[in-house]
This record gives sequence, structure tokens and C-alpha cells, in this order.
Amino acid sequence: MDVIEKEEDDVNHVINHSPQYMEISEIQSFELKRDDVALKRLLGSGNFGEVYKATMGNDTVAVKSLKGSATDKDKQDMVTELNVMKRLKPHPHVLKLIGCCSIGDPLLIVLEYLPYGDLLGYLRKSRGHSDSYNTGEKKPSSKLTAKDLLSFAWMIADGMQYLATMKVIHRDLAARNILVGENQVCKISDFGLARDVRDGIYMRASKARLPVKWMPPESLFHGECSTMSDVWSYGIVLWEVFTIGDSPYPRFKSREVPSLLERGYRMQRPIHISDELFSVLTECWAENAKERPSFQWICTAVKRLTKDQKAYINLDEYNDEDYVNFDMFDETL
Repeated sequence: MDVIEKEEDDVNHVINHSPQYMEISEIQSFELKRDDVALKRLLGSGNFGEVYKATMGNDTVAVKSLKGSATDKDKQDMVTELNVMKRLKPHPHVLKLIGCCSIGDPLLIVLEYLPYGDLLGYLRKSRGHSDSYNTGEKKPSSKLTAKDLLSFAWMIADGMQYLATMKVIHRDLAARNILVGENQVCKISDFGLARDVRDGIYMRASKARLPVKWMPPESLFHGECSTMSDVWSYGIVLWEVFTIGDSPYPRFKSREVPSLLERGYRMQRPIHISDELFSVLTECWAENAKERPSFQWICTAVKRLTKDQKAYINLDEYNDEDYVNFDMFDETL
């Protein structure tokens, strides 16, 4: 993953695979019997985490766990992810928490299962490209249309608007962290870096690895994260969506991005995207976070575009060969 060593949260105590690191009083209503969760197959694996397809009675679910090599910080992130999701009521465009198994070893987070996997892989597969990182068991049935892409953009904005109203900052919004379900429904997922912030701004305080190419200047250079930081990341997600799975800042490595942003660089408009549609992206990338649009405004703007008959995306002008930079997992800084 494109990452940079930056400051992160202080971890004030060592956490272990035991109920002691959980706030039991807060998760009691979500506690599931471990014997009721039957793991069936591994869907995907990262450096420290694993996601399984599983069953609970007659229901198919997804289960997130950690590898034995996970660090205390990875465990803390998983606890944070669980605690953030506990506060969220069911929303059509946010991944639903079903429950957890915190009694015994290891901690399991049980989530709804979305069969098409992450949006990034879904986009790339729709073009006939393989994506080894995609965990989806189903593939797109046909090539995506302009209407499909605009629908994705609206659903993601709608999910992020809900998180904003709940005072949750995602901090890792990217196409790889959005899941696709039946009827091409998109849902925000992966809350390991998310934070519950009642005052609107979160300041990092110790080291962690964060996704450079999706981060705004204030987060990269000053450690400031807010809903407006998520708006910047949303603009990067729109780039991923409208290029049907290209990596942001094509031809540039992660280590080059901070200096690019310092010089005021922004990605250029793809030829198949209208100026009006691309202006939504550029407004998300305003240098001053206060000048970026709210997710509420974005929802309204994108919804209007989906209903308008004007061609904001002309896929006849889309050249697949222009968007083949799939190496988003470059070196770290």
C-alpha cells in the first residue's frame, strides 16, 4: 500500500488477545457466541489482518481477524474499528457490524458479507483486468456505464455524509476500502484508522503508516484530520472511479507526492470527463480545508448529475491503455 511513516495515536497500555483490552460494557449487546461463527474460507489477507467468509446459522457473513504476527498497534486499531462501528446505526451505504467475539482468542469482528469485494478490484475486473488483491467471489456481469460510475460516486458520498453527521473521520477513504454488494450497492468499510471526534479535528500523536496518495496537505504536513480531510480523499476516490480503477498520481511514487502537493500540483482532467464533473474533484482538492465542499453539498451535486441527461462521462473517449497504472502498492517512505 502507498504509505508514509507519520504520527499516529498514543497507545498507553499493552493490549493482548483477551477481554481485558475490550470495553466490555460497550460491546455487550454485540457479543456473539464463538461457536455460532463457522469460518469457511479465507477471502483476503494483508500484512496483519485476514478476512474470512463464514456462516452464522443460515446467514453468510464476513469475519475480520488478526494474524499472529500483528503488533499491539494493529490490535488497538482493530479495537478502535469495532468501537467506531458500534456507534453507527445501519445505513444503506456503510458496512454493517453484526457483532463480535471478544471472549477468548482471537478477537473476531463479524460483518455483513458483500460478494463482489472491494470497489477498486470491481472497477478493474469490469475492464477485463485481473486484480489479485480483490476479495470478491463474484465478478461484474458486464462493462460499467457512465450512469454506474456516477451512481458509485453518489453512494460513497451518501455514506460519508452519514459518517460526518456521526462525527466519525474515516482517514483511509479509498476505492480499496469500499465494498460492492448485490445490485452494485457500494458501502464504506475498513474503519481501522477511523476516529470518533466530537470537536471536529483529530491530531495524530505517534507513528503509524498512512496512505499518502489519498491524504490532503494538512494531514501529511501537520497531522490534522477532519471531515474536510475525508472530502479530499473522496476526490481521490472519484479519480479512481471515473478512470475505472487507475491509481492516483499515475507515474509518480508515494515518496514524490508530498513535494508535488507543496508545489500546488493537482491531477489533470481525464479527456472523457466533462469540465463540470471534474470541478467536483478539484473543489475537493482545495488547499484550504475550509474551502472544500461538505459531503451534503457533494451528495446534492452528484445526485443532480446522475439525473441530468447531459453526458458528463463519455466512455467512447475512454482509452483503456491510458489507465493501466495498477502499481498502487509501491515502496514506503
